[in-house]
Amino acid sequence: MNSTPTKPDARLTPYLGSWRGTSRLHMEPDSPGITTDSTLTATPVAKGRFIQFSYTWSHEGVAHEGTMILGIHPKSDVATGAWVDSWHQTNDTLFLKGTHEKVKGAASGRVSISGTFPAPPGPDWGWRITVECPEAASLLLTMYVIEPEGEEHLAVHAEYAKTS
Repeated sequence: MNSTPTKPDARLTPYLGSWRGTSRLHMEPDSPGITTDSTLTATPVAKGRFIQFSYTWSHEGVAHEGTMILGIHPKSDVATGAWVDSWHQTNDTLFLKGTHEKVKGAASGRVSISGTFPAPPGPDWGWRITVECPEAASLLLTMYVIEPEGEEHLAVHAEYAKTS
């Protein structure tokens, strides 16, 4: 068995490292949000084929955490992910699919992935998550909740500065 690490996909390398910043949680549409300190660590996994984002934040003094695994198909810009969060979800993993798009002048492209979750007794709701590095030392993680009719609302906007 070959355990030699594979170099991570160049589209993922701008995200690698340790990050510190703030996370703003929006409980209602158009609310100013609640801002807390946040950390994020992004490491390559599965021989560099994927990247794991692990982040921390808090709500009303209670610490929370989340993890997202992200991959981009090697021959296309199709992106996939799996996401768990101690506050936003139950014990189910949310599977997401979307795209990686190039962003002119940015340190990275923008990944936008989305998925749905059951909300009984009504129809499914959704999440859309974007991640990008507009500059080499800056990372943005934005999450939108999607109503069954398709209307999106900003749920979380996190801004990070690279620490290592």
